[in-house]
Amino acid sequence: MNDCSHSKPTVTLWVRAGVDGVRCGGCPVCQQLFMILLCKSDAGVLNFEVKTTNPYRPNFAFSSAGLRHVPALVHDDQQFDETDEIIEYLDNTFPQPDLTCNNVEALNTVRDLFSRFCFFVKAVDKGPANLESALAKLNAFLLKTKTKFLCGDQLTHLDCSILPKLHHIRLVVERFTNFQIPRTFSGVWKYLKTGYECDVFTRSCPCDEEILLHWSDRPDTPNLSSVEVKKYSSQSEILQMDSSNSDSKLVLPVPEKSESSQAKISTMEFLNDLEELTPLIPEALVEHYMNQAGMQDSDPFVKRAIALAAQKFISDILLDSMQKAKFKGLAQVSKKGSSKELRYTLTSEVLEPVLEEFGIEGRKSVFNL
Repeated sequence: MNDCSHSKPTVTLWVRAGVDGVRCGGCPVCQQLFMILLCKSDAGVLNFEVKTTNPYRPNFAFSSAGLRHVPALVHDDQQFDETDEIIEYLDNTFPQPDLTCNNVEALNTVRDLFSRFCFFVKAVDKGPANLESALAKLNAFLLKTKTKFLCGDQLTHLDCSILPKLHHIRLVVERFTNFQIPRTFSGVWKYLKTGYECDVFTRSCPCDEEILLHWSDRPDTPNLSSVEVKKYSSQSEILQMDSSNSDSKLVLPVPEKSESSQAKISTMEFLNDLEELTPLIPEALVEHYMNQAGMQDSDPFVKRAIALAAQKFISDILLDSMQKAKFKGLAQVSKKGSSKELRYTLTSEVLEPVLEEFGIEGRKSVFNL
């Protein structure tokens, strides 16, 4: 690191940890921000470090910064854990290099690509037709533009978003489904090859095993066998960055022994804790949907576990919706006595993009059309 590097601002990027709690996990949005910071760092405008945390059991440094979601960014006294806010802050604070993509056609071309993939891998779509159609649309665009990247010959925000997702699509559909990106889509394969030859992409990309483990752990996606999980976990290599080529560095925190031991909760301990918890979702409602799904189980622990899982899922959606509402400035001031408080209304404008991130297609009722 050269002497002038000490005068550059230092930014901390928190990303999802891998299976061992130390390596970088297979989160495409985390890699997207990693790539953006590498572009800024290579331009000499900032230094940055990358730290990992388990979002479900965050370490003390992450929690004490007031952060709740990954990826998250800390710079001086500024903290952000919403992706759009992070990108806006980086562009405003460190405008060079300019990663803006103003190509409306490119934006429209890839708009539905990742959601189509999520629908397919989660079996929401019965077959790969919609995903293949989205890939064909991207292929036609790339063949027409004849540029290295989506908006020209330089990386933009759009490439930092799409390249990691396209890499995930290639790996996951080949491993978990009978579908592959057609070899006839030469534009898509050339674009992927360009990404694999791009230093910013390769330095930020987690290993293939972490990506497969990431998707195997997600709800409604195909699972890996215990043998495969063990195999992929052992093959997963620690992601390192070449500090001789960049002022940025990757900090891999070693979990404390106490955190490691706490993570190993037995099934019996979980059931004991479950007995003391009272889910917000009524048991009768859980039974109703269990019956609709053809599940017959009178075990109260099973019903309570399902209720808690559903409660957690809904809470995550509501929290993300609140963050988007705050970012859009949709608060309404409500007077309560002599004090004022901000209130937010959950609207379809806020909810629909959040549901899409969770792989859910939001549909308006007939009376809302």
